[in-house]
Amino acid sequence: VALAVEQLPAHRTAWAMTLHKSQGAAFAHVLSTLPPGGHPLLSRELLYTGVTRAREQVTVFAEEATIREAVHAVQQRRTGLADALRDG
Repeated sequence: VALAVEQLPAHRTAWAMTLHKSQGAAFAHVLSTLPPGGHPLLSRELLYTGVTRAREQVTVFAEEATIREAVHAVQQRRTGLADALRDG
């Protein structure tokens, strides 16, 4: 749908940022766009991070299958801490 700028509701522009970079930030409205067909980095934790950045409203643009895939993908952290403690 094409709209003239005057037809848009009151808004404040912002720079786009990755969900990862948004950790610790909070915004009134968060718009998240997920890639069709999923992505190796897309996980339940990343989706949660994006959704919880919104104080009032969140909008997720994605195929239903992509959201389902993200919800079922649990991220395995690989920090190396266990190895360092074991070897140290």
